[in-house]
Amino acid sequence: IYYSTSDIMDPKDSSLLEATMLGFASICITYFFITHLAPGMKSNDQWKDKWEKKMNDMVEDALKGNDPWNFFMLTFTSVLREGIEAVIFILGIGAMYAPAALVIGSLGGLFIGCVLGFGMFLGSRQFDMSSFFMASAVFLVFIAAGLAAHSSYEFQKA
Repeated sequence: IYYSTSDIMDPKDSSLLEATMLGFASICITYFFITHLAPGMKSNDQWKDKWEKKMNDMVEDALKGNDPWNFFMLTFTSVLREGIEAVIFILGIGAMYAPAALVIGSLGGLFIGCVLGFGMFLGSRQFDMSSFFMASAVFLVFIAAGLAAHSSYEFQKA
């Protein structure tokens, strides 16, 4: 919608819309960091024990036949959440670039993500995953800060 209407919109309205999209993406990424990643960084063992217990309970329930939908719902909601995050992230970044760059970047990111995911799957037993997640969380904070800075610039232009 943004790309199809940005040419016919008033420049101030276009800057305001772009600033709003960038700000929204920045807020969503920051919220995700604060609520999901930061608590896991503080108490790694406690966080790991909590999720290990949850997963063990889900396996036991599935084996007993008590709740066969647990794994489906876990997978479905995880994929749905990641898809929504990807759309928000691409929406925020995509407002700054041409549509062709968005498609190329998205497909390149998908390919690199698949390669890295497969590599993580193969090497996760030998690699300390907490350091990887901590580094990716810090990277996300920098991305959110960049989106917020560009959002502020667009608000000032409007």
